[in-house]
Amino acid sequence: MNYQNQREVPISVQLRLFFGGFFNQFGWAFWGLGMIFVLIFGLQSDVSSIYFTGKLEQQDAFLIHVEPTNVSSKNAPVNAFYFRYRAPNGEPFQSISYSTDTLKDSAIVKIEYPAGKPHLARIVGMRRAQFPPIVLVVLIFPAVGLGMMFIGMRKGLKSIQLLKKGILTRGKLVAKKPTHIRVNNQLMYEYQFEFKDDLGQTHRLKEKAVDNPALEDEVQETLLYDPSKPQKGILLDNLPGAPVLDENGTIEPAPLLAVSLVMLIPLINIIAYGSLLLSRLKGVFD
Repeated sequence: MNYQNQREVPISVQLRLFFGGFFNQFGWAFWGLGMIFVLIFGLQSDVSSIYFTGKLEQQDAFLIHVEPTNVSSKNAPVNAFYFRYRAPNGEPFQSISYSTDTLKDSAIVKIEYPAGKPHLARIVGMRRAQFPPIVLVVLIFPAVGLGMMFIGMRKGLKSIQLLKKGILTRGKLVAKKPTHIRVNNQLMYEYQFEFKDDLGQTHRLKEKAVDNPALEDEVQETLLYDPSKPQKGILLDNLPGAPVLDENGTIEPAPLLAVSLVMLIPLINIIAYGSLLLSRLKGVFD
């Protein structure tokens, strides 16, 4: 069993490889949950320090209304302070500042803004959003999710390409070494397989996986390798869904139910956050 063909990879198998596997599934879930925190906290964090640099202009403003929020800081409730003012050119503005301070309606307050940008005003000593910038730490969660998705999708694309163009052969397990990595509290191992390429030269393929009996249930395991870089290959039994190739090298389609389950988490995220993005864009252009 050692031949090379341009194989047709069913779309069901491609989807399962591109979105399946631990890194993809966990990445999509982690990104989706992380984005909830970004929407709740990140978008309400004060990043005004970015443009509150250099010369600041100050003037008086009229405090229209003080309203409590559902946010607290250091066990003190955060209040929203609505104020209005006129720019030096007479243009009217209205804005909001946030603080744990207490002020009465109709008070005269001191505001500040970057020179020439009166629309970015805030009450002196207060912030322009409910949360301080430290809450932007929540960006770590979707960032970790994106990183895992990148690893999973990159591996999926590599697997798809090898299924299409790789040389099919068999290799023998010669080593199984524990690593220092754990996935879902399961120790990950480095499996090493030796095989011969179509020129008779011996190569060693290394792949990491949690304890996988499917990689040890045969004297020799089926694998595909890149003829230009034989050390880069894939073990079929280590791929999401373990694609099946018949004796002619034809790849069988993946079960519809299995593909649907793999696509469930990504589709939920794409639909939910895609709809939110479209609604935001519609509000901008309306």
